[in-house]
Amino acid sequence: RENEVQFVVNVGDNLYPAGFESPEDPLWKVVFEDRYADASLQVPWLSALGNHDWGGFDCYMRDGRLYRGDAQVGYDTEPNWTWPQSKATRWVMPAEYYKKRIEFGDTTMDIFVVSTHWADEAEVCGQDRYAQRRCDAQACFSVVRNMADTMWNWLEVELPASDA
Repeated sequence: RENEVQFVVNVGDNLYPAGFESPEDPLWKVVFEDRYADASLQVPWLSALGNHDWGGFDCYMRDGRLYRGDAQVGYDTEPNWTWPQSKATRWVMPAEYYKKRIEFGDTTMDIFVVSTHWADEAEVCGQDRYAQRRCDAQACFSVVRNMADTMWNWLEVELPASDA
């Protein structure tokens, strides 16, 4: 059993081109549940959000924030899950960015999962597709930068606090 997959690190851009609409989106079954149905993959998937998970070039904003990534956060029905407890569902994404501690024998690791949408804000905010853009690009840039600043501030506190 020691060579079996224990968990998957899923690095984002989980659904092209524009992410899932909701935790109930029927694409979950097609794109995730059925596609990765092998018995060896029935383990926790520590998942990250990429720029396409926030809507790709479509700039999905509501109430002054990007919201398309919420569908994937909402798909995690056990946000307080900790390793090595069993998990009823495989998807792990308790927040837009998070830390999970994994332990194997004497080895402890903290996995910091962050969103990288800020690295391609021009695409997330529709900079390259003016005719198709759904929101004000400058407002979107501001939101993306604020989200990135908040995440980086969290990471600057969490990384040095890790004793893994």
